[in-house]
Amino acid sequence: MYDLDLNQIINKLDLIELPANRGYFKEIGVSKNRVNLGKLERYATSIIYVLLCYKNISPFHKVISDEIFNFCLGDPVEVFQITNEGNIIKKILGNNILHGENPCLFVNGNTWQAMRLTPGGQYALLTATNSPSFDPLDFYMGKKNELINMFPTFSSIIAELSLDRNL
Repeated sequence: MYDLDLNQIINKLDLIELPANRGYFKEIGVSKNRVNLGKLERYATSIIYVLLCYKNISPFHKVISDEIFNFCLGDPVEVFQITNEGNIIKKILGNNILHGENPCLFVNGNTWQAMRLTPGGQYALLTATNSPSFDPLDFYMGKKNELINMFPTFSSIIAELSLDRNL
């Protein structure tokens, strides 16, 4: 395994801190091809680095595009998805496939999702590929009380992994 500390990763990859202590990111690339989504036009695909560290969560949010997460290095990540049918799915993104971890994970567009490091984890570096490409206009940060009203069965995990405001 690599012997990298958090600051080395942030500096080497020139990562930018996300608001509200949600981790770090950097856009790696955007397709030159464009797709028509009815009234919207977006680039066909985009890819970013995502870095979560011990003090960060990726709170419940959704985007219109499908996302593919790839685990690069660090500690495993718990990924929670609330499906359109109202079920919750928890998967672990990591490299230890013999212990049920997934090195790659697909999330359908318009799916509520949240992430955090597994207990004791220090950091995880991921890539996220969006198709169509990510656009901030297509991002919605869930509000804790609204999500709990929609999915009361999951109120505990929603309370742990939600913010009280939109960003």
